[in-house]
Amino acid sequence: MRKKFVLALVVLLGAFVVAYGVWWQFPASRNQEIVNQSYQVTLDHLKELSAQAEDPARNGFLNPNFLPYWGRLGMEQQESSPVAETVRSWAKYSTVAQSEKIDHRTLQTEGDEAYAEALEGMEGLAPELQAAMTRPLFLPPNYKLSAQSQVPNYIAARACAQAMTGLAEAQSARGESEQAAQNLVSVMQFGEGFYGQGTLMVDQIGASVQSMGIDGFNGLIDPNSDFSGDVWKGLSGAILESIPPQDTMLRALQGEILFCHNSLEHFAQNPEALGDGAFAHYGLLPGFYKREERIYNNLMSDLILQFQKEGAVTMPKEVGEFSTADWLTGKNGPVVKMLVPDFERAHRKIDLTRKSLAALATVTAVAAYRAEEGELPASLAQLSETGLPMVKDDDLLQTMDYKLEGERATLKVNLGQPTSGRTDVWQHPWLEVNDESLVYTFGP
Repeated sequence: MRKKFVLALVVLLGAFVVAYGVWWQFPASRNQEIVNQSYQVTLDHLKELSAQAEDPARNGFLNPNFLPYWGRLGMEQQESSPVAETVRSWAKYSTVAQSEKIDHRTLQTEGDEAYAEALEGMEGLAPELQAAMTRPLFLPPNYKLSAQSQVPNYIAARACAQAMTGLAEAQSARGESEQAAQNLVSVMQFGEGFYGQGTLMVDQIGASVQSMGIDGFNGLIDPNSDFSGDVWKGLSGAILESIPPQDTMLRALQGEILFCHNSLEHFAQNPEALGDGAFAHYGLLPGFYKREERIYNNLMSDLILQFQKEGAVTMPKEVGEFSTADWLTGKNGPVVKMLVPDFERAHRKIDLTRKSLAALATVTAVAAYRAEEGELPASLAQLSETGLPMVKDDDLLQTMDYKLEGERATLKVNLGQPTSGRTDVWQHPWLEVNDESLVYTFGP
């Protein structure tokens, strides 16, 4: 009897081992060449960025005045930064940081003491902040693409962008539109420095920062303002250079694959880093990390192929509806649930940012043409013919429809999705905001 029991136990154990072995090997890897390419492309790009990250002339993150505020916790960040209170105090007067419009003109006219003190402090910081924002990069030196890496204080960086936008509001209310325009463009340039660092989260921070500058410029800077041709041209060129690259989304998808690999490798070697959560218990299963990475890579490589073919991503329903059955069959898993963001939404945000920046680059180029030639261009083609900065991307150009009628002209920009942001809180007779388009008007 005992022999039969032992034999049955051995058989059951053997069956379990075989079943577990089959489950562990399933699903098989697919699109491995896409995964390998993602590793290499991302490593090459990060190597290029890292070579610049040590140079304060290239990397705004290294600005000595703001580094203690937006630096990494336990590294550069200081508990009491000299600029932190100044930025926080002035952010109270920034429309993009608040839920309602700030009436700068009334605060200035009535001589509000708290407002005046906060404004004086912000104006003292502005030149150095603008210098940091206009650097082409915002990246910590020796940056490692992994979940255990310390990241900058992105909340502080966003607060600086909000404060600079609020300063532009105050300057506009005082009639200093040219300086306001320069500061708003510096916010757009600041956001551009976040792109391409390997994770979609940082790209989204860049897009969010840029949207502050875009909304502020749309709401405060009249394209019919009497700026010189050189000023308009400088604004247009800076905005044009701040447009995220066309491959931003593809680069993010590729970078996320390397981020996942590095993170799982770290957790496998340092299980204590996960604490006592459910994910840590999963990691005790033999082969867990390898299987989870295959599931993740299969999903991500499919999304990359889809994006390369269609120019868009559609998230599989399994990603948002995690189930045990999907995990057992290799369609989903804890790693996918934890590390895969909503790429559809992210792509829409990046696409909206690109189109909005292209629109502003074109608007300011039209204004530059009029300032230099004394009349509005008959077509957008005349901008490049006279050497003005002009969008070269055909996809972006196709979103714009320019029409000249006498001394007036309109530029309609089809965004292809609902407009967003705070453009509705400012009065802007030069701009009409519709459901999915922006219409700029150039008057006499």
